[in-house]
Amino acid sequence: AISRPARELKRISQATDRPLQDDHAFEGYRADFTKQCEELDKLARDLNHEGVQFTFLTMTTTCIRCHDHVRDARRADRRPANGAMRLFPPRSPLRAFDYQPTNH
Repeated sequence: AISRPARELKRISQATDRPLQDDHAFEGYRADFTKQCEELDKLARDLNHEGVQFTFLTMTTTCIRCHDHVRDARRADRRPANGAMRLFPPRSPLRAFDYQPTNH
């Protein structure tokens, strides 16, 4: 019951476009996720329930880290015209700590 969805997740992850150009971190997360899908498929066919559980948790962690990376990369990519990088949401009390690039 787990093997087929694992193969489908692998297919979906390989068909996904990169959210940002030249995003090597995303490619690394995708490669890890693809390997984890293959491992999940193998473990499910071998009826290795503990291995399936561990691999699924590892996959979930990979998903969360990748989604966090993409969110943060997109946030950093939307810079105001003055070149400041928004590190916090517009209404955050931490807005005073936004990064201002220096010219060297």
